[in-house]
Amino acid sequence: MIAIPTTAGTGSEVARGALIIVRPDNAKVAIVGPALYSSVVIADPVLTVTLPPHLTAGTGMDAFTHCVEEVLSPRYNPIVDGLALEGVRLCARSLQRAVESGDDIEARSDMMMAAMMGGMGFMKGLGVVHSLSHPVGSVVGGHHGTTNAIFLAKCLEFNFPAAPTKYRQLAQAVGIVVESLDDEACMNDLVTFIVNLNAKLEIPSDLSAFGVKREHIERMLPLCLEDHCHKTNPRVCTESDFRELLRAHIPEQ
Repeated sequence: MIAIPTTAGTGSEVARGALIIVRPDNAKVAIVGPALYSSVVIADPVLTVTLPPHLTAGTGMDAFTHCVEEVLSPRYNPIVDGLALEGVRLCARSLQRAVESGDDIEARSDMMMAAMMGGMGFMKGLGVVHSLSHPVGSVVGGHHGTTNAIFLAKCLEFNFPAAPTKYRQLAQAVGIVVESLDDEACMNDLVTFIVNLNAKLEIPSDLSAFGVKREHIERMLPLCLEDHCHKTNPRVCTESDFRELLRAHIPEQ
C-alpha cells in the first residue's frame, strides 16, 4: 500500500487505524492493526496547495487536535510527546498562513509534517474531543476536523484539573510566554489562543452550523460513551459530562 495524502489533517498515511461507519446507526468504529500501515508514504505538500481554505482550516485543526490530545493522554510515551508538541508548534506557526495563502509551500510543508506527527502519535491515544466529534458525524454529519475545532477550547477547560502541568508545555508550543504564568493562566491563555485562531480561520462557533439540535443529544450519548478515544482522556468522562459538553456547543432554539 502506497499512501499519498492530499490533505494535511488526519495523518492516516502513517497510522495503523481506520474508521468505518456501521449501519444502520451510522456509528463510527475504529479498526486497528499492522496491516493498515502503509509500505510507502509520499507526502508532497504541493498536492495540498489547491485545497480550499475551509478544508485547509478544518483538516489543519484536526491535526492540531490530534497533537494536543496526544500530549494530554496519560499514557507514558515521551517520544510521542515530543512529536506532538512539535506538531502543535507547527500548526500554531503555519495553519493560518496555509489558509490565507494556499500556495505558501513552507506553511503547507509545516502542516503536512504536523499531520504526520499527529498520525504517528495515535498509539498514545486521543481524548474527549474525538469522543464528542465522532457521534456528531454519525448522527448529523459535518466535517470532522471542524467539529474538533469547535469542541477543543471547552474540552481543554474540562480536562485542566486532571493534567494541569501539561498546559504549560502546550501554551509554550503555541508561542505564549509562560515564565511568569501559573498553570491555570497557561490554560486560560491557551484557550484564548484557540478561540481566536478558530475565529481567524472562520470556524463556526457552535454546532448549529451543521444542523445539530439539542434533541440530538440523547442519540449521541451512547455513541460518546462507546467511543474508544475518551479511554485515554486525562479526566474520566461520564454520561453527564458528555451531555453538558454537548449542550455547551448547541444553542437553545
